[in-house]
Amino acid sequence: MKFLLAIILFLIISFTLLCQTKNISGSDDVVAKAGDIKISAREFRERFDFSPHPRTTESLDTALVKKEYLYTLLAEKLLAQKAKELKLDTTQFIQNMLTYMGRLFVRDALYKKEISSKVKVTKKEISEAKERMKKLLVTKYLYSTDINEIQRLYADLNNGIPIDSLIAVRPEAEEQKTPGTITFGTLDENVEDAVYSLKVGQFTKPIYTGNRWYIFQLEKIIDQPYFNTPDNLIKIKQTIEKRQAAALEDDYLNNFLQQFQISVDRALFTKILIQMHKYLHERQESYKKNDKPKYYYLVKEDFSRIEDSLGAEVLRANFIKYKKNPESVKQFLDQLKINGFRVDTTDYQTVARAFNNYVKNYLESELLAREGLRQNLDKESSVRNDLSLWEDYYLSQRLIKQIQDSIKISDAEAYEFYSKNHKIMFPQERFNVQEILVDSLETIQKALDDLNKHVAFETVSEKYSILDSLRERGGNLGYLPPTQSGTIGEIKKIVKNMKVGEVYGPIKLSDGFALLKLVDIQNAEDSKDTSFAQIKDELKDVIRNIEFEKKLKSYVANLALKYGVEINKNVYVSIPVFQFNTVTIRLIGFGGRIYAFPYEPLFAGWYSLYLQKKSQLPQ
Repeated sequence: MKFLLAIILFLIISFTLLCQTKNISGSDDVVAKAGDIKISAREFRERFDFSPHPRTTESLDTALVKKEYLYTLLAEKLLAQKAKELKLDTTQFIQNMLTYMGRLFVRDALYKKEISSKVKVTKKEISEAKERMKKLLVTKYLYSTDINEIQRLYADLNNGIPIDSLIAVRPEAEEQKTPGTITFGTLDENVEDAVYSLKVGQFTKPIYTGNRWYIFQLEKIIDQPYFNTPDNLIKIKQTIEKRQAAALEDDYLNNFLQQFQISVDRALFTKILIQMHKYLHERQESYKKNDKPKYYYLVKEDFSRIEDSLGAEVLRANFIKYKKNPESVKQFLDQLKINGFRVDTTDYQTVARAFNNYVKNYLESELLAREGLRQNLDKESSVRNDLSLWEDYYLSQRLIKQIQDSIKISDAEAYEFYSKNHKIMFPQERFNVQEILVDSLETIQKALDDLNKHVAFETVSEKYSILDSLRERGGNLGYLPPTQSGTIGEIKKIVKNMKVGEVYGPIKLSDGFALLKLVDIQNAEDSKDTSFAQIKDELKDVIRNIEFEKKLKSYVANLALKYGVEINKNVYVSIPVFQFNTVTIRLIGFGGRIYAFPYEPLFAGWYSLYLQKKSQLPQ
């Protein structure tokens, strides 16, 4: 199996490489300017390195892609400036997104200050870890989610009943046909400490880890060589750092959160819950019996209906009563839209529990963000730079959507296009695609891990995809229909640049995160002409996309003439970049994850049009 994107890079690699780019010579040199907005060497390199670059050939022409990617970033900055001129930065959508992203970055800055900066790995810890890596512990174990049951099993062991006899009649037996092994870093630190303290034949007390209670018995110890390689040392340091950070975070949160007494208006909680349950239940009822998803989500339209049902007076009411700056129902719902809400079943009690947990976690995150704001962490250059980067992206995307929405195609225009092109096969190619569709970046990571272990794509889709119908078909979408709009249109834009057998992703779709595999391409030589009535809607999509691309190119070229564009070729040519495709996920301190950088598909065609228009201006 060939991968266009073989891995996701997570926090440790992201921080390491980002620090390298921030320390390289000339990282603050200006690569280009779009009006008043500058693109630094640092921004260019980070966004290029940590973004996917779909290719149509076996090799990646880095010089060409670098140039086209620079034009793409210039277009983003030009559109962002125009969006501010149009006051799109004052719209509710942009304000909500900036509030959300700003709080993420402030929380992350607080984490770095209070947690990351205090992590220190000692030589003694490294030495102890090396000694543990020389021992492979073979274990057997019992587990239960019920503390009373695990206590009974512990009593049975203490009364002399062999662990094998207990395992034989329990579900753990299936998992332990091959003995489990433990060495440094394979399990939580408390489990590891307990097992390494045992002698052969001894067992631990019940230990709570991974939402279960466990009892481990040490069967034997296998000596294994430890190789003092850089990779092993990095692994040891990362494990110790992660464990120290987790302990520091627990201590910090326990001390920090106990000083607050925050009240949530119970009556308003119930009013919101009733509306959420209503629309989630409607969504469940709308699915066919054989197409039930793993989870049910509230979507944009649901939130609009919830707000309409609650009414203006309720939306203005204070829902969360902090000591200062209470949060209204409307403010809370605006952030809930961005965070999202899901349940696996829509009975009232399940929705109520999920909503209660959401509010609890949201309160914790908000209190941490407010603490960061109290410490003026929003003024730090790293926070301001991160937020500015995403502001330009969201503003440009909002303006692009306005341009796209402005294009209307009539039946008459579609028929004229059809009359001129009725002998052209439609569509020219058909793509047979498989999909893994999940609801979170965490699950994407698990799916990619399986694929990298050469687990079949079909098997991974059956394991993780959120739609029953997709799981049942092993992720097979079949040959995509001819439409160019919606989710299918998004998928087609990607797979048309892929080769058969390649896998691409993750990509963000309207209904989740997806990994795609191109199974086959079918040419349309044998297709029959299709009547206008059959393909009218698809033709409108095709024409709309053609007109949109033309309009956007011209629009951006005109913005370049208006605001001005400058490129420092010597700087951008000299910037070293990685020649691989990757999507990087940034882990946020105190929980959460986002794409490390905004993803912009290549949009470079406007630049030649800009040069053409510029050459026609009077000298």
